[in-house]
Parts: sequence; C-alpha cells; structure tokens
Amino acid sequence: MVNEIAAALAPEGNAAPPVAYLAYHDTLAPDPALRPLDNVWFEWAPRERCYSHAIDDPACTVNPRYLESLKRYIDLFDGRGGVFEYYADAILFGAMGFATPPVIVRDLRAYHRMGLRSISCLTFGAFSTLAYSVNLETFVRAARALDFDPAAAVDEMAVARYPGCAAAMAGAYRAIAKASALALTYGDVLRPPTEPAGAPRRRARLLGAAAAMREAVAAAEAIIEDAAGGLDDAAARPEVGAQRDLWEYSAEAMEGVAQWLEARTLAGAERRATGAQAIEKVDRAIRHIRGIDPALKGTWGAYDLERFHGIWLEGLRRRLEE
Repeated sequence: MVNEIAAALAPEGNAAPPVAYLAYHDTLAPDPALRPLDNVWFEWAPRERCYSHAIDDPACTVNPRYLESLKRYIDLFDGRGGVFEYYADAILFGAMGFATPPVIVRDLRAYHRMGLRSISCLTFGAFSTLAYSVNLETFVRAARALDFDPAAAVDEMAVARYPGCAAAMAGAYRAIAKASALALTYGDVLRPPTEPAGAPRRRARLLGAAAAMREAVAAAEAIIEDAAGGLDDAAARPEVGAQRDLWEYSAEAMEGVAQWLEARTLAGAERRATGAQAIEKVDRAIRHIRGIDPALKGTWGAYDLERFHGIWLEGLRRRLEE
C-alpha cells in the first residue's frame, strides 16, 4: 500500500517526495519480503521496549529483539529511516514522573552508530515538561553533542531552574532516576504483564520504585517546608510543589499496581478483595495531580488524563478476572 502511494507521488521525471512506512506495534517486526521503493522511508517506533536499559544494552532481556528489528529495517530500506522515541510519553508512563538520562544518551549514540540521524521524541505539552523535564533536557543536549554527560543534565538543570535549592532538587531527580530503572522494564506502566513466573520480581521492583519516589517526595517537602525555603526565586516554589504532588501520585499508583499483581496470584474472594483494594489505591492516587495548577500540568494533565485514568482502571478491573 505504501509503495502504491510512493509511486503515485513520484511521476516520471519528477523528484520523488519521501513517504513513511510506520514500523510500530504489529509492523515492528519487519517482513523480509518488503521491497520499498526508493522514496519510502521507515519510521521505527519501539513503544513497548524496556526503558530501564539502553536499546543496545546486552544485559537487557527485552531490548535485544527490538535492536535486531531495527537493524533488519535498516538493511531492507538501505538505511533510509528514522526513530520515533517515547522518552516523555505520559500515556506509556501512566502519567508518572520518570527520568532516564543515561538511557537516552546511550540510545542516541547507538542510533548514530547505525547511521540514523532522524530521531524524534513524543511529548505531551506542558505535562511532559513537568513530568519529564530531565528527559527532555537530556534529549536536546545529547542531540547537539553525543559526548554529553547524562549526569550533568540533572545537576545543571537543577541549578538553572532551582538556584536556591539545586542540590536538594538534584538529589530528588536522582531518586526519580532510580525509580525509573526499577519500573520501566515493560510497556505501559499501568498495564503490567501478568505472567505468573515474573510477577513476584515485577512486584518487588515496583515497590522499590515507589520507595525511591518517596525519597524524591521527601526532598521536595523539605524544600517547601523550610522557612527560609532555600529558593532564590519564590516563583519556583509552586513548581516544586507540583513536582512533589506528581511524585506522590507516582508512588501511590505503583504501589497499587504492585498490589494488583499480588491479587493476580490469589484466588476466589481473596483475589477479588485484594484486587479491589489495589484498583482503589490507583484511583485515589490521581487526587495529587488534580490539585496541580493547570498552568503547570497543561490541558493534557487537566483533561485528557482524566479519560485515560478511567481507561487504565477499567483495564485493571477487566484483567483481574482473566
């Protein structure tokens, strides 16, 4: 179908504009029979990959098959293609706050080594700026210089945005990075895989991530409660509070998902009761985001999130009975 479109857009004697072939979900694994025309480019979108590891990390149990998929696309398309990444995807990450600077920098280096120069990053407006500011900062800096030190993103952004409490905020961001490394091993955080063999380890990792999130919450609360504030700019104070609320939501939601995984190991009335408590915990968690100033969380955080929250809850309820 894409070839038909590409051919129609390339009349004889005229320059052929590029046409995209989307490698995403059910087309992520390339068909070896593909014969793309010269003006067809692939866009590779590995949404369900692991974001606790870089795309080329051999220690990861998930990403090697994604990397192999990308290599096969590069071969099939003679290098014509690009990557669409999800470092600030509020739906994938369940609206929780995460930070993965080492993964982003290593990813971009790997993509460049493979000859790819078109690398995009999905964002959700103001909400992504609030929830994934470290990731966006890292992505921009690494796009400009691949020798960029990912640890510098945390320290330099903390100094630039919170000059009076930079050390405390940098510590909070490091705690978020620790939580990210534990939690982001599968696709949508609020749609965990339910294989019984992996459930105990996945549950333990989510509880560890929630504990790390609470370290960040404590750091933010210390800044807010300090009478001196440690803030050179009083205007930054509401944003620190918004970060704290987002991280509170993240910790509670992950605890709820961990309890839901526990419920999946039970049976009968015990399964239903534990599952209902877990889903209620995830449902209650969103109250923290509802209290954030709409100017900071944007229209997605104020409106779209409510819709997706309902979809996530319904999915947890339905899958509890599967």
